[in-house]
Amino acid sequence: MQKKPFLQRLLKVALKPITYPAKLLFTPLRYVKKKMRANVVKVSIKGMKPGNMITVEWKNKAIVILKRSKAILKSIDNITEKTLDPYSTKKKDQPKYAKNAHRSIRKDVFVFINICTHTGCSTQYKEHQPYKKIFVCPCHGSKFDLAGRVLKGSPAPRNLEVPPYKFIDENTILIGKHQKS
Repeated sequence: MQKKPFLQRLLKVALKPITYPAKLLFTPLRYVKKKMRANVVKVSIKGMKPGNMITVEWKNKAIVILKRSKAILKSIDNITEKTLDPYSTKKKDQPKYAKNAHRSIRKDVFVFINICTHTGCSTQYKEHQPYKKIFVCPCHGSKFDLAGRVLKGSPAPRNLEVPPYKFIDENTILIGKHQKS
């Protein structure tokens, strides 16, 4: 193996800030499209029972999918008056399908980014009286109902975020693409 002369190595390092952007500029479009496709995650919810949750990664964020039971849906309806923003009207960049009491396309399936809106911690699914189960931030105690709506008295300023997603069919969710109206 032959060593590169010192001057050649130095030139390569010195020119990197100039050559790298030029390389990106001339990268074939097919590579860019491939990278963009990586920003979409297909998830099967077939076989999920009510009350079950799964977590997937999308854009380096934990996305939680909760299959809601009739009891969970009833608890969401009963807690609406105890939430800060029941219909997600305060945050402008939430998808239209998140601007309802259930904050989802389908009432029985809730998809959200598992990052507390207070300081960015991950929430935990816990038993908490008097609400039965809720999402709680372990860092500062923010509480969210099972529609991701922040409860009054929590330090979090807004509801948990809903990512762009759509249903391809009854049992398949595509995270990263918006549902058509």
